[in-house]
Amino acid sequence: MATQLAFGDSPAVSPHPSFPPTASTTATASTAAAAAVAMCGAADVAEAETGPAAAAEIVSDSQPNLLQRLRDQLGRLETAATDKAALPTVSCGGAALDGLLPRGGLPAASMVEWIAVSPGQGARLLAMLAAVESLRCHPGWLVVVDPAGTFYPPAALALGIEAERLVWVRPADRSDQVWAIDQALRCSAVAAVWSPLGAWLDDRDARRFQLAAESGHTMGLFVRPATVMGRPSFAEVRWHVEGVRTAASPARGRTLRATLARCRGGQIDRSATFAVTANGIIEQGVTDGSSSHHTAARPAAVAGPTQAAAQATMHLAAQLAHPKVAPRRRHSA
Repeated sequence: MATQLAFGDSPAVSPHPSFPPTASTTATASTAAAAAVAMCGAADVAEAETGPAAAAEIVSDSQPNLLQRLRDQLGRLETAATDKAALPTVSCGGAALDGLLPRGGLPAASMVEWIAVSPGQGARLLAMLAAVESLRCHPGWLVVVDPAGTFYPPAALALGIEAERLVWVRPADRSDQVWAIDQALRCSAVAAVWSPLGAWLDDRDARRFQLAAESGHTMGLFVRPATVMGRPSFAEVRWHVEGVRTAASPARGRTLRATLARCRGGQIDRSATFAVTANGIIEQGVTDGSSSHHTAARPAAVAGPTQAAAQATMHLAAQLAHPKVAPRRRHSA
């Protein structure tokens, strides 16, 4: 009962080594650099890579120096991709969900979103079960950032989280919440960050969380409302969660269905139906008379029509292309 009250089931309570580029990488970088210099000029390449402030400095460099800068940048990009693939995975809490993911679990150092199709549908519970698994793989803390005060610590303890490894942060407003999440994600002593995030989160702060998670090797577990369905996301994995009515015995626990709506390198629109016991154990097996793993229709976006999603995508691209267009605004409470 405590678990249900804590996670929204009741409306009332409510660092990586660098490696030198290979011979093939060096040849590729040299060819790309020569083409860039010929087409755009050294000043344009410098500005695109490091910004206008450093453009003049690179123009004064000789061509070999410019080529070396480009080789170094390409080497860093390749190293980052290799290191990310080598990071460990974290279970979602049960094989029913892990089986839908390409690596058999959630990727570490990434953002994961759990979207409740409607309030009290188990998204908070599943996100917390993933946090429990993260603590088993990492010796650090779980940081809960909950400005609304809906988090119920006894329920988290009932799931197996040790009190001395739990940090509860209650920021005064949205700006403080963004800052707290960012700082916690960047801390390598933190295993995971759990927080409910409303539809107010903008693209810039979402990208900020993604970079922070990668920097600190920390997992961000965020519970989102149904209004963000269909919107662009920086999450590595996004789940849609809903409750399922069955004739199974109540003693077996709640029955939920989780649909994989976003997964880099994985097949989306697949779902799993399972039961969650009072102790937070995800039981495998068929619970609603259908296959436990099947392809499901994607839930309809509540935020608006396709045109609205396209406009959001254009806005996102603009923000990424010009990250310093406007100063970061402070969120109202």
